[in-house]
Amino acid sequence: MTHSTHFDALDKARSYFEYASSHRQIKAWQEKAREDYGFYDGTKQWPEHILAELREREQDAITVNKVKNLINYMSGVEIQTRMRVAFKPHSSNPEDDLLAKAITHLTYFIQESQDIPYKASHQFRDALITGIGWSNLYKDPKTGAVQYESVDPLNVYYDPDDLSRDLNEMTFVCRTRWLPLATAQELWPHRKAALNALFGKEYSPSSSSPSTEFAHRQGGDSLSYMQGDGENNSRVMVVEVQYRQAKDAWEGLDTQGNTFTAFDKRQAQELSDPSQSLTKTKAQQIMRVMFTGDILLEYAPLSPRIPDLQDFTYIPCIWSRRHADGVPEGWLSVMKDIQRESNYRRTKLVNNLNSFRAIVDTDSIVGSTPEAVRQELKRPDSVIFKNPGATLEIDSNKGLAPGQFEMLERSDKELQQVTGVYDDALGKQTNAQSGVAIRERQVNSVKNQIFSFDALRMMKKRQGRMMLSLIQGGGDENIMAEILEEEEKQAMFLNLTREIRGKKVVFNDIRTLPLSLYVEEVPDYESSAEEGQAQLQALLGNANASLIMQSPLFLKRLGIRDYDALAKEMQELSQNQMQEQGMMKKMAQSNASAA
Repeated sequence: MTHSTHFDALDKARSYFEYASSHRQIKAWQEKAREDYGFYDGTKQWPEHILAELREREQDAITVNKVKNLINYMSGVEIQTRMRVAFKPHSSNPEDDLLAKAITHLTYFIQESQDIPYKASHQFRDALITGIGWSNLYKDPKTGAVQYESVDPLNVYYDPDDLSRDLNEMTFVCRTRWLPLATAQELWPHRKAALNALFGKEYSPSSSSPSTEFAHRQGGDSLSYMQGDGENNSRVMVVEVQYRQAKDAWEGLDTQGNTFTAFDKRQAQELSDPSQSLTKTKAQQIMRVMFTGDILLEYAPLSPRIPDLQDFTYIPCIWSRRHADGVPEGWLSVMKDIQRESNYRRTKLVNNLNSFRAIVDTDSIVGSTPEAVRQELKRPDSVIFKNPGATLEIDSNKGLAPGQFEMLERSDKELQQVTGVYDDALGKQTNAQSGVAIRERQVNSVKNQIFSFDALRMMKKRQGRMMLSLIQGGGDENIMAEILEEEEKQAMFLNLTREIRGKKVVFNDIRTLPLSLYVEEVPDYESSAEEGQAQLQALLGNANASLIMQSPLFLKRLGIRDYDALAKEMQELSQNQMQEQGMMKKMAQSNASAA
């Protein structure tokens, strides 16, 4: 690529980032998100002007954080019903079915090795709190392994002109990351001198000024952090931008009749049925640029080069978006006003229980002033002497407390109404008397959140589609995959490549295999042994458990592992019981005859 091309790429990437980071929608969301995280932590539930009034009255602000418990409850529900992605073929061909199973179990391995369920739970919680959570699913250019990371939402700048419900029409996405200078120079040694000139100022770790990354979390301007003008330059802010651009591609049919598109003509010829011709077309290619300041660090097509990739590697989980301006909003938003009101009422309640009202003449107290009386009333052991005939009335404010207490109870009920999560779901004692009523409220609490789990399911589908694209489009040969189902337990190689008569031949070719993606819910077990115990406990609750457990077919359909061994043990146990019963019956008959 020419120097001019690189300059154009840097200029385009910078314009995308500057546009997104300065857009009023992004700024509004970031300001709200910082407050949302503080609200969840319990540190930003009081408006500053109210705190100022309380400080002036020498009154403590009381915070009883109820929203954190509700967010954690919903996160717990998600953890106990985690989802994973699987694949099935479009055709009824048994060979395609076997390849789909191999890909499914390969993605199971990736999900487990990358801790995707655990990291996705963080994204879900980010969405509950701020309205959006982000993941990055990509292929490591050095190792070729599929990698997954959960990304701080404050570090992602999406296309603000995409007003779609799930941000699936973005033309670009940006992400900021902070790296130590030495790490940045190691990653981009050809830019070592430029990085050192921009960020190589000495700084003191004991400096009172925060690092640029910390300042960004507090609401600092992202654009200024690329210029190395901060007092504490312990970190280099690197910006990654992914955007789409049109490129020539080749379209054709493979030997199985499946359509494909490839940017590389040689690859297209390799995939194509020799009897079919290729068609030149246009496809969208994702470009990836990394820079800091005016320093271009990387510029290349996203690897692997996959035509018309539906998503960028950064995939969102979105709770909801405001219709007027498109700002993402989380579940926490509906709780804010009620939580603030609850804090205010509780503070008023405590104040009423511990305060007095005094009506005092200016000369009623011997050698004192009304202000001194106010201070004196704070002391529990205070003794006040008044002048004869002077007016001095002291009344406790406890009589105002019941009203505040009633308002507190009302706010608890309103919090349940707006969130849809009732005390029954949290295991608290309520006025529901029967087990049916309690169960009904618990079920309804979960039903009220189906919308949020549907958003999580959509994110999982997008991640699964990206994972499949990375596997199929990566060009990897001889991919080892294991099918773990007992009846088909085997290891096989996908894209098994051999040279026959001087020509490369690919067996178990998955590069153009058309697959459908589905998301399945799986309980969150610590181990396969724990999963087996839970399955057996559920089975033992069935009235016909003894009969079912003797049938390998039934056990297999229920997902019980080692179903053959278990069925055999149950059959032997049943036979032994029958033999013992037969012996007991004969003994009883013999005793009866003897009598």
